[in-house]
Amino acid sequence: MLTARSVSIAMILALCSAAGSAQPASGQTADALSSGGTADEQDEAERQASQQAAEQRIEQVPWAPVAPDNDPVFDLPPGERLIRILPRVCTETGRCPEPDEIDTKPMELADNLAPPEDDPPVVQTAAAPLPGESRADGRVRAVTTRAGFGFRAKPGSAPWMAQIQRPEKMAWVTQRGLDWQDRQQCGGALIAPGWILTAAHCLFDQGREIRTSGHRIRLGVFDISQIDAGITYRIVETIPHPQYDPVRYSNDIALIRFAADAQTDRTRKTWIQPVMVDPGPLAPRTGSMAYFYGWGRTELNVPSAPLLFGKVQIEPDANCPRSSIALCARGLGRQGSTQCKGDSGGPLIWYDQRTPMLVGVVSHNIEKVACGTQQRPGVYTRVASFRAWIEQYTGPLRRTASRP
Repeated sequence: MLTARSVSIAMILALCSAAGSAQPASGQTADALSSGGTADEQDEAERQASQQAAEQRIEQVPWAPVAPDNDPVFDLPPGERLIRILPRVCTETGRCPEPDEIDTKPMELADNLAPPEDDPPVVQTAAAPLPGESRADGRVRAVTTRAGFGFRAKPGSAPWMAQIQRPEKMAWVTQRGLDWQDRQQCGGALIAPGWILTAAHCLFDQGREIRTSGHRIRLGVFDISQIDAGITYRIVETIPHPQYDPVRYSNDIALIRFAADAQTDRTRKTWIQPVMVDPGPLAPRTGSMAYFYGWGRTELNVPSAPLLFGKVQIEPDANCPRSSIALCARGLGRQGSTQCKGDSGGPLIWYDQRTPMLVGVVSHNIEKVACGTQQRPGVYTRVASFRAWIEQYTGPLRRTASRP
């Protein structure tokens, strides 16, 4: 049985019955079946009835564009399989803006979202592994952990999340086409119309600037293995902090300005909202819990297809180098979450009750220790220290989650 728990409320399921001949019911002979038509005709009739029943179940699931806690859970009966996931039609203006207005028109800030739940990994059985999952002893274990044990986020729980996506080909690196795993470069956060906040070290990839190398900004995507999910935008401008030090990773923060172009799908609407940027006084205190999001590498040493989050605790400033411009945080316990390759540039979110706030940008690990260990905390660029610099380009950023 496949459980589509990770399917967003902004998605639609298409179901079909598995191939195979229907078996006669107990006590029923082939002659009895033939009285209602041939066995093949009976199989086809049962297949159509099963598919119609599945479609009716889908139609009965209410579509309510609300907080992801109300995301419906689909249990697929035996004999049915998940064949494709398509976005649902999203009509709520505040949460699902027009694709060609995301880079120009003010939007509501993400609000009324509870901190994610660190549920234990889910073990499922299925006929074959899905993208981003592993096989062991005939069972498929959903990869909810990264190298350092993070968790699968709920679809729609981080509508500010951005992927810096590599082009389909990078001829200066390889002649083969890139798959979805290869195309994961970095993360980022939507903070204002047309602006992504990320790490400065994400602006170059394999020796070339991402603005001129075909990289794109991808918004509104949960599972990056789905090629047609989300909406992509052209990178217009990249602005690293002028004091960024690529050796020490200090001032590791950058802005990316994006815009719609011919490749932007203007027919698709999905849940996309900017996140509030830390105004300063509400910065998380030592010992507070915060959450970073990303599609970084897991313990399988490949990027995660679904969006993951890691739960970390803010360290005392005394334990953090250059604490005036950086936050340090580490996961709890032996299997605490740590950021890994591909998580760079992603947001560190602290929740002021149900208001998410961008307080850090994923930068590096202290002493550059391998990800997946708890030897040293992870280092995040302290966003509040750079708010004035950010606003030089974006204009004034709102300090509350009220409507624009």
